[in-house]
Amino acid sequence: MPASAGWTILHTEHSDGWGGQEMRIVSEGAGIAAHGCRVLLAARPGAGILAPAAAAGIETVAIEMRGNLDPRALLELLGLLRRERVDIVNTHSSVDAWLGGAAARLAGVPLIRTRHISKPVHAHWFNRVHRWPDVTVTTGAALRDAFVRDTGLPAERVVSIPTGVDVEHFRPCLLYTSD
Repeated sequence: MPASAGWTILHTEHSDGWGGQEMRIVSEGAGIAAHGCRVLLAARPGAGILAPAAAAGIETVAIEMRGNLDPRALLELLGLLRRERVDIVNTHSSVDAWLGGAAARLAGVPLIRTRHISKPVHAHWFNRVHRWPDVTVTTGAALRDAFVRDTGLPAERVVSIPTGVDVEHFRPCLLYTSD
């Protein structure tokens, strides 16, 4: 059994929608759970990710995250980390990166930040959220290179894990046949 089996991993997501980023969180969460980890997801009430995550066997918690500096959400996340004995926090969007990142730092829990978008990062002194994670994951090599350049972080703290394609659901060869 791998050393990670039995870990409790909390993913946070501020987005209300249901798209590629949210699909990746659910897919990876279910995959990690299949390897013996407990996976939790904290998302906004009514968020599009909650039902698919629950259907995939991921425990969900609805926490209203009103903005980067929402003290109630921060306290709720901090309580969740302590109550559920979370071993790792993985944040995904801007607001939850601030709140989940601050909660992880206050609780002394290792922090991963997954950056799904190619929007440029403004790495000024007040934008500390990019320095908090122990590691940042990007969804592609070009995003990784730009993130390292924009933030000045050591390259060894940023890794690229490209989004995979589920070949059972995406089969372009069926769309284009020689007939």
